Amino acid sequence: MTETGNRVVARDNGHVCNDCGVKIKIGEEYFYYIRRNKKKEVVNYCYCVECKKKPEHNRKSYDYEGIMHNLYHTPLFKHEFQEKYSIPNSRKSNELLRRIQSNGYAIKIFRWSTRTRSGTIRKREEYRQGHQPNQFIIYYLEGTENKVVGRLLDEFDFDHIKWRDLLGSLYGKKIPIAMMNKDTIKQFAEQNAFK
Repeated sequence: MTETGNRVVARDNGHVCNDCGVKIKIGEEYFYYIRRNKKKEVVNYCYCVECKKKPEHNRKSYDYEGIMHNLYHTPLFKHEFQEKYSIPNSRKSNELLRRIQSNGYAIKIFRWSTRTRSGTIRKREEYRQGHQPNQFIIYYLEGTENKVVGRLLDEFDFDHIKWRDLLGSLYGKKIPIAMMNKDTIKQFAEQNAFK
């Protein structure tokens, strides 16, 4: 859906606020919107200045710098990101991340999914749907992959993750075979952290 909106001054008495029903008088300011839906149908909206101040008539704005700061310190799983910023669904969170990335911010999305013919590997009752050691999405800042590893170690049981495959995908390079325990994985992550 596309939307355009303008604050204008009434030149005639033909406008009525869609919210409160008050007639806009000549010379008064009001907000006029034209929306086009997917079927290319045009819908017009008119709001008086007072009604436009209501939260439901204001587009939510996000502090990109604040989001960057938070993700620098703590990478967030998809559901955590949506809860923290009150985002209702995946489509909206994806749109927000694309907008942030298009403004030059180095936010990365790491999608991890290891599946078999019978479904998710090692599916455990203690993990929620879409948030398991072999199926998750996490948002982080480029160069803070070591913090992603830390979050994964804190969140999931160590032996539930195929670490060599996961780290190879996260870092984009081959991982030494000798990495078999938490200490060697932490050491590898810290050695490959952005300094």
